[in-house]
Amino acid sequence: MDNRGVVAIITAIVLPVFLLLGAMGLDLARGYIVKQRLQTGADAVGSLVAAQMRTLGADTPPDATCAHSGQIFAANFNPNTLFHAAVTPPACVYDPALKQVVITTAASVPLVFGALLHRDTLRLVARAYVALPPA
Repeated sequence: MDNRGVVAIITAIVLPVFLLLGAMGLDLARGYIVKQRLQTGADAVGSLVAAQMRTLGADTPPDATCAHSGQIFAANFNPNTLFHAAVTPPACVYDPALKQVVITTAASVPLVFGALLHRDTLRLVARAYVALPPA
């Protein structure tokens, strides 16, 4: 029995699978980095809102404290350096039932190799919660 050429056949079968797994790993790593930065930006906005609520008092409307949060979010999340992610600015929503402010932001990360699986973007969402001090 002649065994010549068996390695070439195995390589031809296994190499595309390894390349696809590596490409998916790169896209997922990019998504993980963007998710971390997105969460850091949302947490920074949450810290700013909590500090302003302590300074201005519990009766201050949460919308007033969230108005200046765009700059601190932009300092922690720069879409130009993070793989051209399309970011949604943070939105602050007051939840009266739980007496907290929920800060939500999102980003769409374009996938390079995800197009092979017919998935062009990865949508990521980050939330931060700020408990309001008692009145």
